Amino acid sequence: MRDREATNAHESGRAAGEPNGLEPSSIDAVAPGPAVTPGFNPPTAVVWFGVAGGAFAWAAVHVAGYGGSLRRCPARGTGVAFPLHAWQIAIAAGGAMVALAAIAVSVWMFLRTFRVGDVAGMERRGDGSPPPVGRIQFLSMVGLTVNFLALAIIVLDGVGAPLLTACQQS
Repeated sequence: MRDREATNAHESGRAAGEPNGLEPSSIDAVAPGPAVTPGFNPPTAVVWFGVAGGAFAWAAVHVAGYGGSLRRCPARGTGVAFPLHAWQIAIAAGGAMVALAAIAVSVWMFLRTFRVGDVAGMERRGDGSPPPVGRIQFLSMVGLTVNFLALAIIVLDGVGAPLLTACQQS
């Protein structure tokens, strides 16, 4: 068997043991075909919300928290401070909900596209999946990474902002 493979490999100009592009790869046993989601093409806005929804939520929470901390300091001579602890916590909770929704969208897109299979092997055989499925899978993985980081920052921002004392020099 091994001699026949070496002879066939020698005749085709490739090294013995190297795949010839026509034989199924080892991943085909796990994911035997192209994506099980033919025609899966969510709206562009949904895809981009899944990618960057948490980051935009963090930006909104951060800007609102910074503006609120500036507003908390009394103007000179008035002696009136604006209490914002509850507002900062509510804004952070809202941002966390948006980030969790973006994570849910990313998970949904990933679960619909994760069985893309052996993309390189399918391309060699000419059985590649349609391009949007691969792109959506990649963007869903980016969204999972970015949104979890944004959620962690939103939680830290929501916990830290009300605890810090405002209106004092560093």
